[in-house]
Parts: sequence; structure tokens; C-alpha cells
Amino acid sequence: MTNSFAQVMKTKTVPGLMEYVNRTDAYTAEAVEAALAELQNRGQQLTETDHSRIQHWLSEQYRLIPQPEPEPAPIPFIVKEEVKEVPDTLYSTNAIMGFALFCSPFFASFLMASNLKDRKAKISVYLFGIAYQLAAAIILLTMLPQNILFNAGLNIMGGLILTEYFWKKHIGQEKPYLAKSVTKPLLIAFGMVLLVYALIMTGVLKPPTM
Repeated sequence: MTNSFAQVMKTKTVPGLMEYVNRTDAYTAEAVEAALAELQNRGQQLTETDHSRIQHWLSEQYRLIPQPEPEPAPIPFIVKEEVKEVPDTLYSTNAIMGFALFCSPFFASFLMASNLKDRKAKISVYLFGIAYQLAAAIILLTMLPQNILFNAGLNIMGGLILTEYFWKKHIGQEKPYLAKSVTKPLLIAFGMVLLVYALIMTGVLKPPTM
């Protein structure tokens, strides 16, 4: 680093240069250092004591000069990965419709209700399943002949209400989802069929006529 006082000191006389090294407290470290260098260039030798004193004073002055703080290391740019939302696992509309047709809308309402998280929505589906099943039983027993075709028609209508009304209202038509396995409800339905078959075989129930 070039001392800005070097050219100035070349114009000074020896007594003028000695003024800097003898009265160090009155001048800056750069000025004293330049005066000392100019004296040495001119062959003026200081005593070892004065030279050590000045060098010690200069080292103290440069130590007290605040050094620029190093710039903080740049923070690496981290690209956040987009968190993909995992779709819910639901019983599909086809599964609900199938159980409504081959079992009953009451049974299918349990599948539909298990798809919902809102407690009030679940209760409304349960109540619909119960009310629709009772209404269908009254219609079949009092208004229509006991016929598998009429029963299937009422089951399909109940399934449509579950998949078209309740599904769209509480889940949404465009909501993506993963189809849930129907193994468990199938096993339950199979157990119910065996129970009904056993009741028919024992004469407790009569099979519907065509």
C-alpha cells in the first residue's frame, strides 16, 4: 500500500522530519512512518532506543485502527421442493353404487359416511340411509308387489342419491382421490348374505318372488 505522505516528506528538512518522529502523538501513523522512511533514505540514523520506540508506537497505532469486517459468506440458495398433496383414500362412487344395488342403500351409506371427515355430514348420511331404507321397505310392503326388480330399482335410486347428491355436496365432483379397497365391506356383506340365507333356510324369512 503506497503511503500518501511519502511525497510530502521529500520536501521537508531534516529538522522538520525529526519533528514527526519526536512528536509522534501529534501526527498520524502514516505521517510518522513516511518521515522515518525519508530520514533513513537521507542516511539519518536514529538511536536504537528512538527507533524501537517509534516502531512500537507505529505497531500500536496500526493495531488500534479498526479493520474492515469480512463480508459474510453468501447464504446458499435452497430450492424448496414443492410438497405434493397426497389424495385422500375414499370408497369410489362405483363401489358405493354397487353396494347400494346388491346390498342396500343403508349399507352403502356407511361407505359414503366413512369418506367424510365432518361429523355433521356423516350423521346426515347415516340418517338418510336409515330413512331411505325404512321408506323403501314400506313402499315394497304396502304399495308395490314384493319383486326383485322393484327392489333393485329402489336400491339404484338410493345409490344415485348417495353418489350424486351427497358426494357432490360434501366431497366435490372434481376432487382427486385414491380408490379404497372394498375387501372389508365385501366380507361384511358376504356375512350378511350368509345370515339371510340361514334365516330363509330355517323358515324365518321368505324369499322374494319375481
